[in-house]
This record gives sequence, C-alpha cells and structure tokens, in this order.
Amino acid sequence: MLFGSYFGDWDIYNSFLKAPLASKGWGLTSCWAGRPYWINHHTALGETVGYSTWVTMRNTSYQSNGPNFNRTSINLMGDPTLRIHPVAPPKNLLVTGTTLNWTASAEPLSGYCIYRKNDVSGVYDKIATVGNNMTTFVDENPNIGENKYMVRAQKLEISNSGTYFNLSQGAFDFPIVVPLELLNYTVKLNGNTVVNNWETSNEVNVNYINIQRSVDAKNFITISKIKAKGEGLYSYTDANLPLNESTLYYRLQIVDNDAKIKNESVVAIKLSIDNKPTFTVYPNPVTNKNINVFLNQLPKGNYNLTLINSVGKVVKESKLDYDGKKLSFKVDADLISGSYILKLKSENYNDFKKIIVK
Repeated sequence: MLFGSYFGDWDIYNSFLKAPLASKGWGLTSCWAGRPYWINHHTALGETVGYSTWVTMRNTSYQSNGPNFNRTSINLMGDPTLRIHPVAPPKNLLVTGTTLNWTASAEPLSGYCIYRKNDVSGVYDKIATVGNNMTTFVDENPNIGENKYMVRAQKLEISNSGTYFNLSQGAFDFPIVVPLELLNYTVKLNGNTVVNNWETSNEVNVNYINIQRSVDAKNFITISKIKAKGEGLYSYTDANLPLNESTLYYRLQIVDNDAKIKNESVVAIKLSIDNKPTFTVYPNPVTNKNINVFLNQLPKGNYNLTLINSVGKVVKESKLDYDGKKLSFKVDADLISGSYILKLKSENYNDFKKIIVK
C-alpha cells in the first residue's frame, strides 16, 4: 500500500504504484492508500483483496474511513483474487462414472467438500462433505446425463480476526465415459429380410442405438432406433429391403445422453437373389405414398399390374413388357392411408402382395 502525490496515480506513465509489481520480492498487488483508508479486515476471514477493494469503493456501512470517504477513485493493481490464507488443494482428481478419487492436500484439514453440476454453463452445487482422511467418494444420486465434479479442501483457519472454514481452489475432472463395448455384431439373410443381432456390455451414458443401412458403404440412412437397456442381446429385422441391390451394408450408431455419436464398424451382406424368382414391394408399410416394385427372374412376357383398395376398387392399372431380368419401378397413384392389394399377372405367372399405406 503506497501513498503519494500524482506520482502514485496508476495512469501516470512512470507511476511508482507499478514498481512493486515489477520488482523482485512479494509485490503481488499494489494500491494507493490513505484517501480514503482501505477496509481490509475481511481478508483475515477468507475474503480476497478484490472484495476489500469493492467494499472500500462503495463503503456505506462503515464510519468515515479518512479523507475522500466513499469515493470510487481508489485503484488496485495486481491480482484481485489473492487471499491471505491460501489452502493447498487436492490433486489428481479422477472421475470414473460416479466414483471420485484424488490425492490428499498437503495441509492439515477438517475435510473435503464435493461439488457437482451437469451443465457446462451451470453452477456447482455442494453435495457432500467427507472427512480429512478420505480420498474417494461415490455419488449415489447423480443427475441424469453427464455430471461434472469439483473437490475442494476445507481447513479450520484461526487468525487474529476470528476462526472460519477456509476452502481451497477446486480440483476438477469430468467422468471417464467407458464406451459401449460391442461384443459381436452379425447380419443374416432370412428370406427377403435381414436379421441384425448384436451383444453389448458397459453401456455407460448410452441413450439409444441407431440401426443404419447403406447401398454403397458411404451414405447411411437410419432404419430403426432402439433404446439402450444397459447391456445384453439385441435383435432387429429389416423387412423392407431394396432388393434391386445385390449387396447391403449395415452399421450401428451409438448415441449417448449428450447427443455424442459413435459409429461402429460396417458389416456387409450379399442378398443372393440373382437366380431367385422375386416379386416384392418395398417399403411395406409404405410411408411416403410411393410404392416400389422389384422383379427378378420371373417368366418373360406381358404383365398386368393392378392396384386394388380395401373396398375392391381398382385405383391403378398398367401393362408391363418384362424381359425376365432385374427390374425396379414405382407405382404412381393417388393413395390414402389404408390397405391395398397389388396383383401381378401374365400368361405364366399370377401373384399378389398386400400393402399397408400409412
């Protein structure tokens, strides 16, 4: 604390007020004292020098503290967070799931305070105080989603101004999220469907699993979403195959509670329909009012394609000259939700498919 004429003002180029901060020794803060007198006794009970500056500037509760009482032209240079009694914090905080472990503070303590929050912009709430011989803690009631933790050492401080519980700076860490462990993942052709089976363990912080499909192993679409259940066996049957493709690619997409995504390895399956007579409709149920038809290895000839609604009315009829090879096409019709029959008939072939339009 220094006092002088204008030579002590902080905004003078050669201000002596700056000198202690640039010199060797203990000059960590510097202020102009005496006009008014500083109110610093809070620092003996754990407050920062910045708090004392704030109180001195806006003094409304203390008696006149010297010349220029209640003026805000006083100045503090240096670190406003400095305290008289710093406490050595715990170190090496490691959070695994909801288990906290840390290295003890080097000082004699009364205990450790545990804090938690689950939002990056939120405030840490104190959830527990443990003894000074403890270096581990298990959060038995965590918040939903990702939790963030802080541990502070607590010391019973005795000074000439009184006694108080003094807290250290916080030790921080976020949980180590053990990724979902995919034990196995298989896809098998079953008729005109593909069955996806997989088994998991260690589903920590996992929200749901997307089953995705691709025809080129590059561009994937989500065909189903399954809620995570912790671990175990899963199964999903893809019954709406694009049968005009010879090979399909599947993968699992893991989505955690914070919307972070992890894509697992891609598995390919060959549909093996090159020499199999096929008349199929996909997707079924129809969700976008577009009916896709796939034909393969049926007898060559002229076909009649007839779409009939649930009351027996023909809503679409067309003719098709088919050469017996792979053929994909769309049936364009003004469809409403309900059930339909799609009939395919020629001199040597007669079959139908039941369709649901959503």
